[in-house]
Amino acid sequence: MPQMMPMSWVMIMSMTLMIWFTALAVMFWISPANSISLQTNYNPPKKSVNFF
Repeated sequence: MPQMMPMSWVMIMSMTLMIWFTALAVMFWISPANSISLQTNYNPPKKSVNFF
């Protein structure tokens, strides 16, 4: 029983890390300017229009 616990923990941690990295990679891959857009969103929308 005690041997199965650490294995399950390692599996959960690995899965969480994989999901996190995958989500980050997908977000950056699909729209690398997403973070920049969010940051510039606070500024006037004129900058967003300028990008277009």
